Amino acid sequence: MQSIYAYRTKVRESSTGVLQYHRESNHLRIWPWPSSGEARIPPCAMQDHRISHRMLWPCCLCPMMDVTKPNVVEAAIYIASQGEQAGQYVASCAKEECGYFVPFEKFYDKLGPIEVYARRAFGEGVPSRVTHISETRPAPSTSRPLKRTYAMLDINAGAILQRRPPAMRPSHETADLLAKLDARERPGISEVDFVTLFRKCECGYHMTRRAFMDHDCLNEVVDLTE
Repeated sequence: MQSIYAYRTKVRESSTGVLQYHRESNHLRIWPWPSSGEARIPPCAMQDHRISHRMLWPCCLCPMMDVTKPNVVEAAIYIASQGEQAGQYVASCAKEECGYFVPFEKFYDKLGPIEVYARRAFGEGVPSRVTHISETRPAPSTSRPLKRTYAMLDINAGAILQRRPPAMRPSHETADLLAKLDARERPGISEVDFVTLFRKCECGYHMTRRAFMDHDCLNEVVDLTE
């Protein structure tokens, strides 16, 4: 068991890249970051990339702890809701059994191995989504009123569509999208990026998702779901 503890520490404290377990060698290896061939795939787009391309998430330490496990047990990639990495993408054991944990998002801008994965053929099966146990737990009930309404901005009809509280978008990507809106060459962003980037508060103000997370609205909240 001493080696499993050592591997957990190496994975968490790695500065070279996202480490994953390799059963055949019984060692840790760097997981190559997915690339489009022109740029690294951002964490917020990886779920879709895994569906459209033949790639797998990093392998956690479960195959090392249990020989009956498959050679590859994919970790879950999700946004942490608490702890030092709250609001950022992390990778950890989906069932929290082996202690595998990586501050995933910090490696997006770092140099390291990349891989251009082959696109899946039409009709090819897609692997099941890997969900972390924290994403399946029911949200705790509370009688306290909400401080603000989370809503998506519909740029076509101006209507407010209710959504669950959104995951925080990486700050560097927010800056990139804002820069593209005011770029001299090939300005503009897609509608999908637009509605994901901006939020409208109950108070009537529009802002980026990043700013919305810190927006302290004093208005009374209207429950639009009733």
